[in-house]
Amino acid sequence: MVNDKIAGAHSELVIKVFGLHFSEMRRVANDIVKVLGRIQGAADVSVDQEPPLPQVRIDLGYAGALADRARALIALQRAAAIWDVDF
Repeated sequence: MVNDKIAGAHSELVIKVFGLHFSEMRRVANDIVKVLGRIQGAADVSVDQEPPLPQVRIDLGYAGALADRARALIALQRAAAIWDVDF
């Protein structure tokens, strides 16, 4: 069983459709339901009826933070080389 905290649905199989346009995502999801519904043994195939809620993506700048850490590590390695220290 798929954990609903991860997938957001209580099912043995969950297919998520991502995109920018809710109507297009809903159309694709309905097409997937039609295909899966033709599979022998498939039961309760449906589109989860969540309302089309907009989502926000926030970029926290991890690349910049990673670069800062890399520069600090390089400086530490240089300092260790001056004092002939291994770590």
